[in-house]
Amino acid sequence: MRTDGNTGKLDAAKTLLRSVARVFAGKQVFTLVDNWYMKWPYLRYVLTLGFDAIGQVRRDTALYSLPVITGKRSRPAKYGDKYTPDAVAALPEVRHWVFLYGKWQWVRYRTAVCLAKFLHGQQVRAVWMQFEDDAGKLSKQRLLLATRSELRAEEIFKYSARR
Repeated sequence: MRTDGNTGKLDAAKTLLRSVARVFAGKQVFTLVDNWYMKWPYLRYVLTLGFDAIGQVRRDTALYSLPVITGKRSRPAKYGDKYTPDAVAALPEVRHWVFLYGKWQWVRYRTAVCLAKFLHGQQVRAVWMQFEDDAGKLSKQRLLLATRSELRAEEIFKYSARR
């Protein structure tokens, strides 16, 4: 860790987490972060403290389905099929009326429990979401990840809107 006063963003975030870790020990804590922080060095530290993270990642992040157990006598597969844009489009789409960012709006989303390659195969909940305006036009697709895969998609984008 640097001692010259020019600490970076990750060092500052780790210091903040370390200082509050004792207060929230044993409780379910989510760190809601910007997409700059949703990288392995930060998330590794968050997970070692027993916290979970929710944040937006790049849409082209390598995500894989859970591997299928074949029962063969070979090394089991670590990853299943990759989530390509076509595979994401094949997921069922849900349209939900929700209060986000200070107003009621329609959100269309698809969700899946998958394995994140940049997290070394950690199981995550991925939510591909878009906002719909009054004319029915959809916004650019966003990809939200939560390191706690048991969360529902609605909880993930509501938590994410609070950051």
